[in-house]
Amino acid sequence: HRTGFAIVEKDGRHVAQARIGKTFDIVNNDWAVIRPGVKIRAEGWVDIVGWAGSASASGQVLLNFYDAAGQLIRREAGSLVSGETGSGRSTLETVAPAGAAYVALGGTARSRVVLAQSDARPVTLSDFRWVFPEQASLVMRASPPVRTAWYAFDANNQVTVMNGDLVDGQVVLKQAENSTAFDYDTAGRVIRRRSLEAGVHTARDLGYDALGRKTRESKRYTVGERPAEIAEGWRHDALGRVTAHRTYDENGLKRLNLTDYDADGRQLRQLSFGRSLDGAGQGEEAIGEG
Repeated sequence: HRTGFAIVEKDGRHVAQARIGKTFDIVNNDWAVIRPGVKIRAEGWVDIVGWAGSASASGQVLLNFYDAAGQLIRREAGSLVSGETGSGRSTLETVAPAGAAYVALGGTARSRVVLAQSDARPVTLSDFRWVFPEQASLVMRASPPVRTAWYAFDANNQVTVMNGDLVDGQVVLKQAENSTAFDYDTAGRVIRRRSLEAGVHTARDLGYDALGRKTRESKRYTVGERPAEIAEGWRHDALGRVTAHRTYDENGLKRLNLTDYDADGRQLRQLSFGRSLDGAGQGEEAIGEG
């Protein structure tokens, strides 16, 4: 936003000079960063010439609050100064609304009577000021630091590396939680996800049945030179409901959950076999029946 003020008439038209008989805002193009809940005081001088005793001309200080995307979310005007009161200072004390990221200072003025140009009596706005009780929050809007994320795509326009680094002309994984590489099958389904975080290489392999339902997901990872693997498997009935769920760890099958349904699709029974949750013992556990 450029330095200076813009004059905007009520219909949204930007003009170089406000016209007699029009309602207009004058708003600073330099925005300040603000946080929701921060108190702010603003004031501006309203000079009304030739309107003594008349309410047909008036002016107020103005604060416009914007969200992080630069969209106006609230417009607040201060105390009214009119021909009835004579020239004076308009003041406003308020609190930044929820969602506010920036604030701009300005004023609004109006004259309800259209006069001949020779009889023009101006409403002048000047000497704008604002005060943040929390001075540390008054930071003029600046560009955020530049961050670069590299992506790679295959011939089908499917992303193969997300949020990677560019090394020797190739987009590769980097040490970051959201840096991921993908492999796909001929149907365009992800069959492998790879990541690198805190020195740990992790690969997840996924399998599907003929209807595209996930039937297996294994997680293989390497810490130093020690490989490990955990996995899950699923079986579905003709209606797509999970009837069996297997979990595996480095020592093999850890747990098997079986689920039965009644004719109305309600869960009828669930049985669990394998090592118990505390790691001790073997056998069958009836998790629920009904």
